[in-house]
Amino acid sequence: MTSIILPNARVDTRTYPVIYLAGPITGAPPWQDEAMRYLIGRDRDLFVVSPRRQLAPDLSKEVVEAPLDGFPNQRIWERHYMAHAAKYGAIMFWLPGEQEHTCTRPYASMTRFELGQWLEKYRCNPDIHMCIGTDGKFSEWDTIIQDFSRDAPQLRIFETLEATCKEALGIIQSQKKSHTRR
Repeated sequence: MTSIILPNARVDTRTYPVIYLAGPITGAPPWQDEAMRYLIGRDRDLFVVSPRRQLAPDLSKEVVEAPLDGFPNQRIWERHYMAHAAKYGAIMFWLPGEQEHTCTRPYASMTRFELGQWLEKYRCNPDIHMCIGTDGKFSEWDTIIQDFSRDAPQLRIFETLEATCKEALGIIQSQKKSHTRR
């Protein structure tokens, strides 16, 4: 199965779980490539959704062929797949430190907004499926971890991309087990 969904492709994901890769793009290392390799190397029965349009050449064969005009813009596409992953898979936040500074925009500004949004949604509904990891170099990390430890203490924070990917796969495995019990 081809398993990577890129902007703005509309793919029917109802039959497979979805892991949405949430985190910085501009100025960040290409962590999404590493995460995609790890995830699809361990579970072929899932979709990995990445808002980063560029990907390593070895991953291009994994991209789902689908119409790219399925959404009016990328933001609506992102919100659609994040909401779907929160119910039927996992939103996987990876927060690496800035690799290359861009003066025209603050690093990870949308990621910070989304992280706050999903923290609040998680507080209201702990059945939301999400996980968070960081290399510890993400700016203001100490403040972010304080908020999460107070507002969502049951949500574990992971220190490596691999551990964060494992958690996302673990979330999917527990969902599969609970669906087979029904």
